[in-house]
Amino acid sequence: MQIRDRTTLTDDLDDIQYVDLKNGIDDAEGIAYLSGAVRLQLTLVARKRPLWQPATSKPDTAAETSRPANASDVDTPTLRLQLPVSANKGRLSKNLRDVLIGLFVTVLGGVVLFLLQPIFQPKELLPISTSVSQGNIPIATTVIPTQTIQVPDSTATSQPTETDAPLTQTSIPPTLSPEQLALTPVTTNTDWNPIERNFKSVAMVLVPAGCFMMGPEMPREGYEELMHKQCLEMPFWIDKYEVTNAQFKAFNGVAFSASQWTGDNRPRELISWAEARDFCAARGSRLPTEREWEYAARGPDNLEYPWGREWNGNNAVWSGNSNGQTANVRSHPAGVSWVGAMDLSGNVWEWMSSLSQAYPYVAEDGREDYFNTLYIRVLRGGSWNYDSAQLTSFLRWNNTALSTNDIGFRCARDI
Repeated sequence: MQIRDRTTLTDDLDDIQYVDLKNGIDDAEGIAYLSGAVRLQLTLVARKRPLWQPATSKPDTAAETSRPANASDVDTPTLRLQLPVSANKGRLSKNLRDVLIGLFVTVLGGVVLFLLQPIFQPKELLPISTSVSQGNIPIATTVIPTQTIQVPDSTATSQPTETDAPLTQTSIPPTLSPEQLALTPVTTNTDWNPIERNFKSVAMVLVPAGCFMMGPEMPREGYEELMHKQCLEMPFWIDKYEVTNAQFKAFNGVAFSASQWTGDNRPRELISWAEARDFCAARGSRLPTEREWEYAARGPDNLEYPWGREWNGNNAVWSGNSNGQTANVRSHPAGVSWVGAMDLSGNVWEWMSSLSQAYPYVAEDGREDYFNTLYIRVLRGGSWNYDSAQLTSFLRWNNTALSTNDIGFRCARDI
């Protein structure tokens, strides 16, 4: 290829670049190379240097055409370029094929990833905490909250957008009331933690459902007190303390006799069974059955005493420490039972609603008739003037419903 100009050419042959393209070159690279060479030569021509000073010889692969006879003294340098057209066309087709194949593979890979992305989508974004600090002093802390996003089914054909994935909420089970908790039967005393509530300013403790062995292991002579299993399906409340003189007065209790010991926190004694029954009714309560009372004292562990299996004289008011009289309730907190009831052993005997009838205990046999006055009623717990043998959790005593100074009571109520 020849480049000629009718103007005066540069005299510096060093500025003339020779390119031999007959052996072929990549399409884009060759065109760019040729274009650059042409621009360079045109620039050199524009400089119009005055002298022709050849410095280098032309490459062997380049040839200069002969000058016509009428040509000027200064010739324009000649470049002979041979472009392999057929080879360039082949390379162009191959490049186009490679581009199309690459485009097809890219599109196919994108489709596969698009279909598989819901399967490997993370279920939860973990919290990220970033902190910028200088030395040991933190400058700023940013916490990115977590979001739990509902994961689509693995068979889904499309990926849910951010607006299509609702946030899930952790369901919090409703808090059970104490009565609802107590409906689940306990199997050991340690299964239960005492629960206390005030009813009309009177503290009562909750007794859960459960089973125990009622009666002594060895029956007393002349009594058919055989140990037998009893189960209470319904929880109940029982007074934490024996009814005191102050409480009896606060609820306008009525009794034929006044207490022998009148301190406010002394247990109310010299009270008959009917007077005790009526007082509990005025409070919205009732007398406990002997089955309920023994279960509150022993529990599923079948304890001999409210506090355990061994006698401890420091845990109750009895003949060995009473000085011949009652004591304030809660004087011996170590004698508490597994449900939180105090003074179940000692201080005063306690009236039961139950008639004194032979074991086994059957609530439906008439022994819980409140209005039957033909039989004596059961007493439980022992008192200040009895020894340890009468202060056990299973011992039952009885009385003709008359009042004495060693008999008191406590109330119970249904849930």
